[in-house]
Amino acid sequence: MTDTIQHDTTRIPDAGTATIDGLVDGTANVDSMLLRAIAQVATFGAACGALAGFTILATLIVFTPGAPMVAAVPAGVLLGGTVGAACGALLAPAVGFTLFRDIPLWRLYAYSTASTIAGGLFAPLVGGAPLIGAFLGLAAGLLLLRLRTRYR
Repeated sequence: MTDTIQHDTTRIPDAGTATIDGLVDGTANVDSMLLRAIAQVATFGAACGALAGFTILATLIVFTPGAPMVAAVPAGVLLGGTVGAACGALLAPAVGFTLFRDIPLWRLYAYSTASTIAGGLFAPLVGGAPLIGAFLGLAAGLLLLRLRTRYR
């Protein structure tokens, strides 16, 4: 006796007609697994971005001559963490679902976070802005990840 699984093919998700009210009421014709995946990727992207932003700003404040050490943690959390979380929440789904679908998420987050921190800390050493350095570091890390995956 073989068991067969029948899939419901009559309902095709159509994200173009979904509204926020329909999503809240549960009447939207959108696959909830896709929305859950996007939310999870955006949430972890925000967490990694907040970690990177906090690390960059707090480290720069600690190593700036004459800066009070007490200001490092609040400024790092409030400014660096907030900007990093916003960038991570927006960029993680955009990058993850378009260019890096074939790469494990842990590797994408690890390369992104580490390269963003390295770029943000290296930029002031050469006279650049930390935010620009963070974005350049992110781009370099993602390029390295793509090349590493392609030529493996």
